[in-house]
Amino acid sequence: MNFTQSIRACFKKFADFKGVASRPEYWYFYLFTTIGNIIFGVAKLPALKIVWILALLLPSSAVATRRFRDAGHNPFWVIVIILSQFSSLALGNHGARRTSQAHASLAAGGLGLVVLLFAGLAITTIIFLCQKPKLTGNKYFPDRAETSINEASVSPQTGNYCSHCGKLKLPGQSECAGCGNTF
Repeated sequence: MNFTQSIRACFKKFADFKGVASRPEYWYFYLFTTIGNIIFGVAKLPALKIVWILALLLPSSAVATRRFRDAGHNPFWVIVIILSQFSSLALGNHGARRTSQAHASLAAGGLGLVVLLFAGLAITTIIFLCQKPKLTGNKYFPDRAETSINEASVSPQTGNYCSHCGKLKLPGQSECAGCGNTF
């Protein structure tokens, strides 16, 4: 799955919280949203950046939910991602300056704990989102290894399928979009 295919797939399934999403599907869409955030941030268009983040909140949450499910983790981890997006909207670039001088030390201490908590949760979610698909024993999505096509069932003239999960190999594709296995 390439960059444009990923974006197209995520917008087609913008509110689909069922099923699974491959690593390339998630990470290319994440790159797309990050590029938009950078463009609106550099252009100093905060109103458009807020609209961008809110417009992509549902598709980003949906693809993250599908990705967590694919990796074998509880899809409710997406709440961490949503909270981080809303906290960045609420604080903006000037969140620390909004506190008064009288409460600066108390706010800094409390804010420090919140930042540490979010950093720990962010690292955990990144690790979960980077993991390979869990094909067997995945309690959040049924076993796909039992229903996949194995090498013995694929005839020699139809070698355009992944020998690991049975997904169709598209022209120019070097790794399977379903399981990440290299062809």
